[in-house]
Amino acid sequence: MVNAYLHSSYAYAGIDPLTNQQEQFVLGLLRGLRPASAARSAGYSQPAEKSYSLLTNNKIKAILTHLKNEERSEE
Repeated sequence: MVNAYLHSSYAYAGIDPLTNQQEQFVLGLLRGLRPASAARSAGYSQPAEKSYSLLTNNKIKAILTHLKNEERSEE
């Protein structure tokens, strides 16, 4: 269900689909994990270092911004 919502958000966020591993990272963040823990749960090696590059990835920033804006508009 969450993956379907995430997939439907790509067009609204104006991005191409994320990789499966990037999606798992985003889903981890949405579950409240810290970035390094989300990267670890997504299967990245060296999660502390990778979490920084993931958080600065334009597609990931765009989907997170879109999802936060969606959350605010529902309040």
